[in-house]
Formats: sequence, structure tokens, C-alpha cells
Amino acid sequence: MFTAAAMCAVLATAASLAVTVRTGANLTVLAAVGETHGPPLWRDGRLPDWTAVQRGQDGYDGQYYLVMALEPLGADPAIPAARRQRLLFPLLGWLLSAGDPELAVYALAAVGVAAAGIGGLFAGLWLRERGLAAWWATLAGANAGVLLGAQYLCPDGLMICLLMVSVWLIGRDRWVAATLAMAGATLAKEAALVPWLGAVLGLAWHREDRRARLLVLAPLPWIVWVCLLSFRMGEFAPAWNVQD
Repeated sequence: MFTAAAMCAVLATAASLAVTVRTGANLTVLAAVGETHGPPLWRDGRLPDWTAVQRGQDGYDGQYYLVMALEPLGADPAIPAARRQRLLFPLLGWLLSAGDPELAVYALAAVGVAAAGIGGLFAGLWLRERGLAAWWATLAGANAGVLLGAQYLCPDGLMICLLMVSVWLIGRDRWVAATLAMAGATLAKEAALVPWLGAVLGLAWHREDRRARLLVLAPLPWIVWVCLLSFRMGEFAPAWNVQD
């Protein structure tokens, strides 16, 4: 179980290091800050001077989460609403770095590695309680979402981690904690709404007790954040509007 968790963390770390070693750049290369995509986030002084910039490239989502880690509750129009609504990942980066631009990239990378390890741990617990080999949980750290999150500073690994925690808690009938974990998963990335809906429909089908109905409330923090953000930005932009 703990071996599987360690292996998941090692895989995530290796995915991050592979990018930095291949490019010969510093850790900010994980954010894939592009020179040509949208407003010049790397020029406005918020990011450190030593930030690696992909010349002539659009970059990738990590550039937005890196900027959000400096002001997670802001409503910067330079950041697409579809990314801005994925609050939890940059918020954790901000907490770990205390909003320091020099530390933000390290904090986000640490969140990605920790999420891989914790997700592997709870996957191992779930498997062991069902009489299965816990080392199968290593696959949790080898899936594309976790590795992508580690390589490009994206919230996919954090979302998967919290989903695994929620599944384990549901298996133990700890509905309040399971609901909180599921709420965190939806705040990490809206794709968590799909397994949440599956869980709610499954509980309704099996007519679980009233405690299980708490899970229906899991998306509430995400809904509140979406509404607040839309009000501040002056328009409603759903999280699945990813063409920005």
C-alpha cells in the first residue's frame, strides 16, 4: 500500500524531471508559458525573470495556473474563464508558496507529486479492503491524467486524487468526509462532475439511506465559485467553454 503510494509519487516526479532534463530549462518549463497565446502573461512582471518562455509557441494550461497561484481569487481577464474556475489547484499552490512568485512553480509541482502519492495510497487502501493486491494502485500514478498534471502543472492529478479519497470514504460510509472530498475534486476540475453524477445515480438506484444524500451537495462550492466569478467578470462562462 505505502509502496504503491511511493511509486505513484516517484512516477509523477519522474514525469516532471523528464521535461526539465529534456529541455535543459528550470522548473518553470513545466508551466509551458507561451510567447504567442493571448495576453503576454510573462511580460507583465508577475512571473519571475527566470521564467522559461516557449518562443513562438502558444504554451499550455500550466501558464494560467502559475499566474493564478499568485492571486487565486482574482478575476484576471487574461486568464480564460474555463481555467479560472478550476480553483483548488492554484489555491493550494498559493497557500504553499504564500503567494511568492519565486516559489509558486515549486509549490504547484509539489502539489502534483503529493496528489499522485496520496491518490495511490487511498487506491491501495480501497483495493486491500476488498482482498486485492494493493500494488495495483501503482496504476493510479501511471494514468495519463496524473502524469499530464505533473508534466504541465495541471489539476488533473489533484482531481483524480480527491476522487480516489472520496471513493474510499464512501466505502466506509463516511458521507460527510466523502462529500467534502468530492467537492474538492469538482473545484480542482469540472470533469469530476461525471463520476459525481454516476455516484449519485448509483446511490439513488440502490436507495441508500439519507446520509448518502449528502453527496448531492458536493458540487455546491464549485457552483458558488462559478456564479461569483461570472458576476465579477460580467458574463457567465461555463467551465466547459474551453475554446478560450
